[in-house]
Amino acid sequence: MDKSASMSCWRGIAAALSIMLGSSIAEAGILWSTVGSTGHVDEQGVGSYAASRSVMGFRLGAASSSFNAYYDIPVLNIPDRSGSRGLIVRFSRTRETERIRVALVRHNLVSGVTSNVVTFDSNSSAPEFDFQRRSVCFNHNFDFQTYAYFIQATFSRASSSDLSLLQSIAIDDFCVLVP
Repeated sequence: MDKSASMSCWRGIAAALSIMLGSSIAEAGILWSTVGSTGHVDEQGVGSYAASRSVMGFRLGAASSSFNAYYDIPVLNIPDRSGSRGLIVRFSRTRETERIRVALVRHNLVSGVTSNVVTFDSNSSAPEFDFQRRSVCFNHNFDFQTYAYFIQATFSRASSSDLSLLQSIAIDDFCVLVP
């Protein structure tokens, strides 16, 4: 067999494997993710926040004590299954007086009722000087026919020198607790 025929054979095998395994590979792992800087900030936060590269947080010198940022979750092809999923948050919080709450929210398209699916609170871990990656587990089958989904991140602080940062948010198809 010449070299080009051999390469063609291997490409065919690789294509067949990707077709056969593709669906099971697509069903595992990160279902959705975003960086902190992409959030849409409410009116209360205008002038209070700063977003740069991948992070969002309070602007230096801003007087505000809180603001909300919202992250749209598009319709996803998420398999129905039982078991825990994970909401993963990467953030920086160096003082006890800083807090970031991240909620996965669903909005009923018919009734207009909005409710939290799961909420992460940065105060569930001790402050550190480096970014932390933490997760919270939840059981939920996504229903994009009935609900629209989004993330609401609430930044709060006690002092204008508190500068917590949100770097990323992800929804994982399986929950692995990151302590």
